[in-house]
Amino acid sequence: MDEQKTVKERIKIAWIDGDIIGLLSASLESFVNTIFETPLSYQEFLEYTGEYLDHFILNACKQECLTYVGGKLTLTLAPGFKGTLQLHADFYFQNAEKQWILKKKDGMIDKKKIVDYNLVPELKRLKTEKKLEYPIDAPDKEK
Repeated sequence: MDEQKTVKERIKIAWIDGDIIGLLSASLESFVNTIFETPLSYQEFLEYTGEYLDHFILNACKQECLTYVGGKLTLTLAPGFKGTLQLHADFYFQNAEKQWILKKKDGMIDKKKIVDYNLVPELKRLKTEKKLEYPIDAPDKEK
């Protein structure tokens, strides 16, 4: 409960400061905790996560005048947190001067929140290979 309060405080501060990137960064934890309170399928998990990442990319491009180039979402089994999936996303942007900008997002989800965890072939592969990677394509700009 204290962690959720801290996240809410960070969101509030970012909102007051007009810090959109800070707001999105602080809200990832809140997003994962809120959206995944009800168990869902792995496909739904990927769809919701994709929507969140698209929103982050579009806001970063708009707020900072960046061009999104590509990225990668990595799922691993969190060390020390039995039954937890750790999410890590790397986003590659370029600014107007063609300088590379790397942004990162991290989050976690309990495997119990994914109803078909033991049935999905990709998640079975995660157990043996310890890592899954997905490309993060450029979002549809009309979102």
